[in-house]
Amino acid sequence: MGSPFMVRIDVWDGGNSSARVAASIQRALSGLQEHTGELEQSLSRFRDDSELTGLNRRVGETVEVSETLREVLVLAQDMYDLTEGAFDPRVITALEQIGYRGASLNRPATQALNSRLFEAGTGNCVSVFHPLDLGGIGKGYTADVLARLIEQWVDPQVLSGYIVDAGGDLVVAGVQGDGSPWSLGVDNPLQPGTLVAALSPLASTSGRTAVCTSATWRKTWTHEGQQVHHLIDPVSGRPAQTSLLSVTAVAPRAAWAEVATKYVFLRGLSDSAMWTRFSPKLFLVDNMGGVSFTTAMEPYLSWLASS
Repeated sequence: MGSPFMVRIDVWDGGNSSARVAASIQRALSGLQEHTGELEQSLSRFRDDSELTGLNRRVGETVEVSETLREVLVLAQDMYDLTEGAFDPRVITALEQIGYRGASLNRPATQALNSRLFEAGTGNCVSVFHPLDLGGIGKGYTADVLARLIEQWVDPQVLSGYIVDAGGDLVVAGVQGDGSPWSLGVDNPLQPGTLVAALSPLASTSGRTAVCTSATWRKTWTHEGQQVHHLIDPVSGRPAQTSLLSVTAVAPRAAWAEVATKYVFLRGLSDSAMWTRFSPKLFLVDNMGGVSFTTAMEPYLSWLASS
């Protein structure tokens, strides 16, 4: 998916002195690395040999896909419906046109856009009528999957907590090995390398929390003499015109938080069925350096930079 992935697993202080525990953690990390590679091979539009690229090259055909790809397609359709089309993975054509290219495709769309991203057949057979870019939900989905695997593979008696970082989409659970809560910084878009806020605590030992940030300043380039970014408005087919530089969302699942940040960029804080569905906590930074946040985010803010 064109992004680095990192995992940190903490055990209770003293727990890692056991050779058995250390070996089990190493096995878990190796398994997570392997599984991440499998998800990348399934969902990336940047890989010439990925399953998604293969599907995008067979627009209009019925194709049997993996359970993973079908699950993400269903999730993408769900998010498309909840955001009333603000989240639309069919913006891949617009991304290609402004120079944000992935693997080469050789089949154009065969039908005009409608409210269905794909057609489901029997079993895992699907048909798409336009190439798809699942990057807007795939990293969050991957973070959610890896979090579940950590909880399955690591002995809960020794596991104090963990962080999964899927290209900046985070899932956090528990606490650090010494019992202190996790603390995550929110980057200052106007002064890279500094923070504008810190979020903590993010989770308890009985659950997990996702934190995702979308930003217009991280992926920018010049196209035909104009500076552009990768957050495409499906209505205009162009990079979103917005005064926001970054949006951070806290939600129960990374896939939800990831979509929520993009919705805010495109539609602001207007009413959406999405807010009723999972009520994300939101933190916004605008192009003047101003910050704002929803009331629900307030308890998660442990530090805020002075203006």
